[in-house]
Amino acid sequence: MVKLLALLVLAACSATASAAAAAAAAAAFNISNTLGDGMVLQREPQSAMVWGFGAPGATVATSMKGLPKPLSATVDATGTWRQQLPPQKASLTPQTLKFTSGGTALSLKDVLFGDVFLCSGQSNMQCVLVVVVVLLLMPTLLVVLVVLQLPPLPPLLTLIASLLRYTPHSMAGMNNLTAELAAADAYGKSGGVRFFTVGQVRIPAPAVSLSNSCLHKDMCSC
Repeated sequence: MVKLLALLVLAACSATASAAAAAAAAAAFNISNTLGDGMVLQREPQSAMVWGFGAPGATVATSMKGLPKPLSATVDATGTWRQQLPPQKASLTPQTLKFTSGGTALSLKDVLFGDVFLCSGQSNMQCVLVVVVVLLLMPTLLVVLVVLQLPPLPPLLTLIASLLRYTPHSMAGMNNLTAELAAADAYGKSGGVRFFTVGQVRIPAPAVSLSNSCLHKDMCSC
């Protein structure tokens, strides 16, 4: 009788431990916050990578439209899982990526595949290029107007207008700044251009997550 009671207690403890382990694994499973709804992943020929965190040894299944079967990845000893996706064609058709592990299901919605550009630099990158050009040329224009004693306002406005309309022929077929901005604006409103910005935070070492970020699906809202 004592032996049977001991076995029952042992079984109960084992079940409790298993449930606790499963709960801990479920709590640990998540997607990196460098990824999110509305994001753009790199199109073919590259293979985009999605990743996140979980309990070491756990299995993560990834599925999306067009895959014959779910992809499988294992959480490594550092608690990180990574899944390389098959190369995808560029498309404005939103995709949903689904991830499951230990009975927990997560997803990324409204995902597009296209070209991803990484822009990095100092705070002057926040300035609008046309404004920078005009401000840089303004002192020179004023000096020329004074020295040559030209009527100040009309020529200055004409010149500024020409700067806003044309750029040097650095790229064949792209020399009308106004037209290029209008075309980019229209493309952005269609959802074809999305901006992902990372907050300006100083950290002493490489980070595995973002503390401040924002996704702009309309380029005009940036």
